Amino acid sequence: FGRSLSECEQDTRDARKRLEDRWPHVEPLAIGEFWAYTPYNFLHRDHITWHPSAEQKKAAMAKLPYRTQDPFTHQRCDSRHPVVFTYIRRAPYYAAFTTGQLLSPQQCYGLGLLYHDEMGSVLQSQTGSMDAAWGTRVGDTLFEARDMGAQFGINGDLITPSAGTHPLPTGDLEITYPLGEDGHKAVRFTPDAIEVSVHLPGSFTEIIPILKCTADALQISADHLALTRGRVTFRLDAIGPMTVVETGDISGNRKVLALRLETQDTLTYRLSFR
Repeated sequence: FGRSLSECEQDTRDARKRLEDRWPHVEPLAIGEFWAYTPYNFLHRDHITWHPSAEQKKAAMAKLPYRTQDPFTHQRCDSRHPVVFTYIRRAPYYAAFTTGQLLSPQQCYGLGLLYHDEMGSVLQSQTGSMDAAWGTRVGDTLFEARDMGAQFGINGDLITPSAGTHPLPTGDLEITYPLGEDGHKAVRFTPDAIEVSVHLPGSFTEIIPILKCTADALQISADHLALTRGRVTFRLDAIGPMTVVETGDISGNRKVLALRLETQDTLTYRLSFR
């Protein structure tokens, strides 16, 4: 996942051009900060820095499990902490889902990533954010920023997480967890979509953080959102008013947009690719 040799060379050319364009202007030293005058430029001067070629990087990434195994449901649980990491690969998508006890006040659990082979990442929950983390929010409470004691089932059979790494049986995975004392949420991973249902008395907001490139086409209607990148469209189907807010967060070269679904009592929506 590091930069290739050609990417590093392009970074150097870009930095040189910025220097030439702005010369002789340079930013003042930030006196008192660690990086104001760091010794590492000298300490690392004789170290060998290796970067793969674009072909080597592509070949290595082709061997990653989410590309070579299809479909799979995989679970990892650390014996030291009650946190469960679940990875779901289906033909149209790859997703990561985290549940358990929060280890830091910055953490937000739930659906952390949604990826498509051709589009790349289209959904990414943002750490330490009340406005750009995936989840269900009431007032200042984001339920996914609390401990999440979830249940797991595949085709109706209960799965009990245990320490270590475990491939799970084939079939539709459903993750359910409570929302406070009166509500609950279910996320089902099917062969062609992710289906989410929320039951919570009163008004609430569902937040879905979308990653948008400059060239992406974004369309919103009364019952769906469509994000088109190249030849593929990511689609969210739901009934109810939708609003999109620019958060100011950036992931790589993509802006983080917060899709907000404002509703009450119940909500269902579907994430898919076309």
